Amino acid sequence: MIHVLIDTCVWIDIAIDPRLASLLDVMDRGVQRGLLAILVPDIVLTELDRNSEAVQERTRKAMQAMVRDALDASKVLSSGEEQAELQRMLANVQSRLPTHQGLLNTRIGRIRTMLAGPRVRAQATTDAMVLAAFRRGLEKKAPFARGRNSCGDSLIVEHFDTYARLLPEGDTLYLITSNKADFSAADDHRVPHPDLAALFDGSARRYSINVAECLGSLDTAAATPIAVQAAQEAADRSMAVCPGGGDHDFDPDGGANLRSRYGGLTWHIFCKKCGTRFDTGESYD
Repeated sequence: MIHVLIDTCVWIDIAIDPRLASLLDVMDRGVQRGLLAILVPDIVLTELDRNSEAVQERTRKAMQAMVRDALDASKVLSSGEEQAELQRMLANVQSRLPTHQGLLNTRIGRIRTMLAGPRVRAQATTDAMVLAAFRRGLEKKAPFARGRNSCGDSLIVEHFDTYARLLPEGDTLYLITSNKADFSAADDHRVPHPDLAALFDGSARRYSINVAECLGSLDTAAATPIAVQAAQEAADRSMAVCPGGGDHDFDPDGGANLRSRYGGLTWHIFCKKCGTRFDTGESYD
């Protein structure tokens, strides 16, 4: 049997990207046939609940921004009938955004139902796990290596280790994450960080940053080129980190209304560590 501990960030990737949605069907079939066991630490449920609304709002703004960018480009790159046709197509896309948002909400709901179902392997965080995770932080070992608060990520590691110790002989357990910035080796993202390498043997205990490839060993239908590419893109996004160390730390109160690439004035915020500017797309009234 294949056992998987899927990091919260991967569940969010699956919810956001429709190219990965078919993996939910693959997992359902695998569980029902007794070929797949899904390990669900309580920290994953907590993080998913905490981030769901923010993910929906961030996705809504991102889709709106993409349409605005395309509309701006249409004014520069096209003219006459071609410009009018392109703008009609974009208006059609814009009218469908609520439908896309509804599908995102449906996928999030399906994931929540799956993870709360009777067939998953729920696992509660213990005091021993908390102490071990805290020790990683004190020693600044991965996933704390980038100097950021990674308590949740560290607990994921401890849940994996605890479950692995009871793994039946002949079975395989995967830790699947798209957060290669915190979990992967710097010189080869396909393998775990050296601080975590001892947890994996490449046989019974394995590491993966591509959920589609991993589930492909269970069901070849999962590892379509489209799904594999989508999972790879999700992992690549995790490397977009702040040059000042860790994640960007945007100051919501220290922004300004500036000229926007969307046209007009919008609210911009700045990273307190490196000064990177982020255009929220919120128009100045």
